[in-house]
Amino acid sequence: MTPEQKRYTLAQISPLLGDLTSNFDALEFPDVKLPDLQNEVIPPTFKMVKLPDWAAGLCPNGEVLVPTCSTKGFANHYSSVDWIAACFWFLTARAERAYEEQNGSVHSYAFRLRGWDPRHWDRPWVNYIALFLRHSLLKKLEITEQSLNYPLPKPEIIMTHDVDAVEKTIPIRLKQAAFLGFNSILLMRKGQFFLALKKAIESLHFLVSKDNYWCFPAHIAAEDELGTRSVFNFYGGSAANITSCQKWLMDPGYDVAHPKITKLIKELVSKNWEIGLHQSYFSWENADQMRAEKEHLERAGGLRVRTCRQHWLRFAFNKTWLAQEKAGFELDMTIGFNDRPGFRLGSALEISPWNQKTKKAMKIRIIPMILMDSHLHDYQNLSEQRQKEEIQNWCQLIRRSYGKASIIWHQRTISKDYGWKVSWNAALKEVSCDRQPVSE
Repeated sequence: MTPEQKRYTLAQISPLLGDLTSNFDALEFPDVKLPDLQNEVIPPTFKMVKLPDWAAGLCPNGEVLVPTCSTKGFANHYSSVDWIAACFWFLTARAERAYEEQNGSVHSYAFRLRGWDPRHWDRPWVNYIALFLRHSLLKKLEITEQSLNYPLPKPEIIMTHDVDAVEKTIPIRLKQAAFLGFNSILLMRKGQFFLALKKAIESLHFLVSKDNYWCFPAHIAAEDELGTRSVFNFYGGSAANITSCQKWLMDPGYDVAHPKITKLIKELVSKNWEIGLHQSYFSWENADQMRAEKEHLERAGGLRVRTCRQHWLRFAFNKTWLAQEKAGFELDMTIGFNDRPGFRLGSALEISPWNQKTKKAMKIRIIPMILMDSHLHDYQNLSEQRQKEEIQNWCQLIRRSYGKASIIWHQRTISKDYGWKVSWNAALKEVSCDRQPVSE
């Protein structure tokens, strides 16, 4: 590990180490030099390392997954791991960056990382490692948790809504009907004929049905009742920016300058909801376009926009955060996968991303996105009970690792067309367990 890598990593996991960070050198473990990106093993390989008995309760089964390149020798013993190197590897998405340099961005689709070990994204491994290091330092220094001035942070799960549509447009009809039709074909190939027929019928119904996507009153009422507040990410483009068929099909079809939307945004802001930008589909590497959309939203709502999430999670490690930072954003919640839930950076932490060029932390902060409504509905065919169990499972993983992360329920999906209201209610109630009541 280089001194810069070590300083960076300790700074990112410091919320879980607290005032023990300054004593970190008291711990002894191997110092491993990670390979250059050009020599990174793709797909990455891992070792499952068993923690000592006194730390086994910190994570499921008392085991932590680490990249093989962070270990010394062939043993799976915890003393053979450079724990800071393992954290750095996960937090900087070392393997994905290497893959991206060779093949281009996967734009947040895990299925494009063919042959990768899915355990990579199943747990907040960095959180577990940081908790292990915290307990190791307590043991080494012979002090108690109660004597620390820095308690473990309160877990935080942020509910967010990407506002892709406020009414049912032709592009929405075409995209969702096509998606359902594609799922029907996949199910047919798997021999699941009943589910395939069901998806085909849903596709045809979606194409022709009428529905109201102005679902904001239901969101506001539900959160008022629970005393919580979510983040609404609005599109900042306009009809004048739709210059091609692709943009017409992929970008949201509304303008935040419309009086009805402007009024809504001002109402949300006045009652302590946070408003972020949902950048357009093709803006993922274009700082000027992001800035223009940000300023359009700010003018329309009479507010300052500090947070964002890229539309369709369009993203590249060496381009998107740089563009966002240049455009004036302070916080991004894009990092996650479109097609599966999980911890893409092996963590549930708010961090500063690593700038591969300068070898330093960037100014912009990022909060991972762990779970999305479409993970449960479009990419899996789960019963309502299984959906609730999945929501609870992912939220518990964040909570029990003292983590911080976001989840997405698109505001329109509680409409009759989608019928995802049960899972939304379950997610909102799960998230509200950790939130302090909001006073207006």
